[in-house]
Amino acid sequence: MALHTQVMALHTQVMALHTQVMALHTQVMALHTQVMALHTQVMALHTQVMALHTQVMALHTQVMALHTQVMALHTQVMALQNYTHPVKLHTILASAIAQSMNWTSQKAANAS
Repeated sequence: MALHTQVMALHTQVMALHTQVMALHTQVMALHTQVMALHTQVMALHTQVMALHTQVMALHTQVMALHTQVMALHTQVMALQNYTHPVKLHTILASAIAQSMNWTSQKAANAS
């Protein structure tokens, strides 16, 4: 009978430990769920940041192209300044600006 009592006491201890393990497992699973939710949020933010980065880089490319055009126009103006009558220079500049604006509007239309 004493052996049976010891076995039952040991069984009670094992069941108590099992209950504690299951409670810890439940806590771990709850933490895992929270971590996965945070991971999902971080990945969504990362996707948004990368999309913004792509837009910024595209805008930078357009700005650099426009800068190149402006510098070329500046070079032409400096070259023409000494050799062209002011009225003719104004006509050339107006034409170059109109072409630049047309190029810019075409790029904007292509981007949309």
